[in-house]
Amino acid sequence: NLENGSLDAVVQSIASTASATQGLRLNTVAGGLTVAGATSISNSQGTGLDLQGNSASLTLGVVAINKSASGAGIYLANNTRPLSISNLAITTSAGHALQGVNNSGAITVSDGALSATGGAALTLTNAAGNPAVNLTFATLTTSNSPGNGLVLDNIGGAGLTVTGATTLGIATATFGLVFG
Repeated sequence: NLENGSLDAVVQSIASTASATQGLRLNTVAGGLTVAGATSISNSQGTGLDLQGNSASLTLGVVAINKSASGAGIYLANNTRPLSISNLAITTSAGHALQGVNNSGAITVSDGALSATGGAALTLTNAAGNPAVNLTFATLTTSNSPGNGLVLDNIGGAGLTVTGATTLGIATATFGLVFG
């Protein structure tokens, strides 16, 4: 985890298992990080991948996050530089799979699958602007979500492409899709 610093690194892989906090956290970090191989995060007590307030460019290869504790698989907030992931697989048991708010940097995912229980599979919202969002997933699944299962609000770019099945299981009368 890195907070309030600068990073300029290329690494082969990152692994985190059963962390008492976040699996990996970058908060107010400048520079860049490239993970050429796999990033594996399993059973963190906090958010799996927590990226907030960063001006660092992040390029990740294959990312696999499996969370049984409450919280998001990935949480993105107020990041100003691009995030690019070649393949993203997230499974959560008690929270959102991928959640982002007020990011101005482009977000790109080339392939993967999101599965969330007790939260949305995907929610990206911005108060202003339309940052480029280019997401491709094979499947999106949510079950027992207390709110919307899929939210995309104030985004630009190509948006979202799902090449396979999308299943939105909502626990309340709230509508499952929101696009703004």
